[in-house]
Amino acid sequence: MADINDFYNSPYEVLKNEIDSVDRFILRKRRFLRSLPFDKMYSRSFLLILLDLCTRFNLLSATSAVHQIMMRNNIPCNKRMSAALAYIDPKPSSNEEYISRFSNICDLLEIAIKEEEDSDINSIVTFISVPLKWDELNN
Repeated sequence: MADINDFYNSPYEVLKNEIDSVDRFILRKRRFLRSLPFDKMYSRSFLLILLDLCTRFNLLSATSAVHQIMMRNNIPCNKRMSAALAYIDPKPSSNEEYISRFSNICDLLEIAIKEEEDSDINSIVTFISVPLKWDELNN
């Protein structure tokens, strides 16, 4: 877990160079991920780290895969992650549905800023970066 945490806290450029490997790992190893012992904190933490990486780098399929595993195992995520997930999972069926989620997304990010995050930077980045992949959702 220490190695995973070190990787997670690597500089952006390091993560960016390895993110395709993370995406492939998640999509190819779903069965492995589903079989983790979720009564152990390290397994839940590992999934939360994967989810954060997925949302940070807009890995839409991997995000959905990790989120489904978390839901099946009652693993909660923080408000910022909930906001990021509200953009994409479940996949919006129309622009109107997508836009209708904004109020809830803003509320979640506001709670994250006030109660969970050390600064507002991660929440602002979440608000700005996740919608940039909306074109992928429409295809």
